Amino acid sequence: MDLEADLLDRGFALTPALHAALAWLRPAGLADAGKRLVGHIDAELGAGRTHMPL
Repeated sequence: MDLEADLLDRGFALTPALHAALAWLRPAGLADAGKRLVGHIDAELGAGRTHMPL
């Protein structure tokens, strides 16, 4: 999983401060944090809902 690419696909980018904080994580911790972050963003964007075009 490429966290930065996943965020960009959703219209978001890592801030320098968040990037620096995530850089301290080990790979497993980074993967977990990335999945949770993307999950929260998807929930806020309504990714779990069926969208009907107007």
